Amino acid sequence: MTRYETRAQYLASRERRWGGTVGGLLLLGLAGYFVAEYAYLVRTSDHPVTTFYLVLALLAGFLSLVPFSIGFLRRMHPTSVEVRPDGLVLQYPKDQEKKLPWASPPVDYAWDTRPAAVSERRPPGLEVQLWVTLPGRYPESTPFRPQELFLSGQAFDEIQGQMRRAGYRPVSQPYRKGRPGTLVQFVPPGKEAAQPPPMPFRRW
Repeated sequence: MTRYETRAQYLASRERRWGGTVGGLLLLGLAGYFVAEYAYLVRTSDHPVTTFYLVLALLAGFLSLVPFSIGFLRRMHPTSVEVRPDGLVLQYPKDQEKKLPWASPPVDYAWDTRPAAVSERRPPGLEVQLWVTLPGRYPESTPFRPQELFLSGQAFDEIQGQMRRAGYRPVSQPYRKGRPGTLVQFVPPGKEAAQPPPMPFRRW
């Protein structure tokens, strides 16, 4: 069993969640200010008052949904990853963990950027991006999007070895034009690799 730290990615994701929450609250506060300003003008003005401030309040309220979605809907990242003979284990805060057997499989694709330099907003030393398939809310279901996880090349090599032992065949191919590195697809026994490679998911 080998444990690899991913706390740097967890902290960066937590900062984005907090930033989204604060941004949403600020926009809601601005919307409240416009409503209060409109109410004040209605009480004090002797002339008909336009609904300009109400339109601004409505616009600020709708705009607050964007940062709130980042703050409340963004998936939490694990603080560490354990590679065990029986599966991949994602460790989350408060001693929560998710165990993914190798036969699941836990990893469908990986973007290995070790062969080339990449200007990505990721902590140093995390050269490989994995798309990890998490269990869904119901049995045999999966979430809409996989978990994006950044690991070191050493961690990926160990995961790749375990995937091979489980019967999956890693197939490397160019990721996309203009994207350095290679896309590694883990192909189940008896199946062919996807051609061309799938479009990339949203990056972390």
